Amino acid sequence: MKHSFRVIYETIGKNLRIIRLTLGYTQDALAQRCSVNSAKISKIENARCDYMLSTLLTICSVLKCDVEYLVGEEIQEANVINGMLVIVKKKVKEDGVLLIVKKDMSYGG
Repeated sequence: MKHSFRVIYETIGKNLRIIRLTLGYTQDALAQRCSVNSAKISKIENARCDYMLSTLLTICSVLKCDVEYLVGEEIQEANVINGMLVIVKKKVKEDGVLLIVKKDMSYGG
């Protein structure tokens, strides 16, 4: 893994772990549904390996989330509310007002 990409891989790994746990998947269960071994999921979550985009897209498909949920900024909070996966990526205080940027998506559980 190129050193310059390390932060990106770490963010993807952290975000994947948060979403996986929020949706109630173990690494083993997610790995089985993605046709990879649990060591691969662990390595992705801990930024210990390079991986193909197709692997990441398969994981997102199983978790029913867009790949954009994993990249970019770290997830601050994640919950399933009324069948919706709610992701909070940013909490910004502006003029004393807390602004929350969130994304919702249906999750079939």
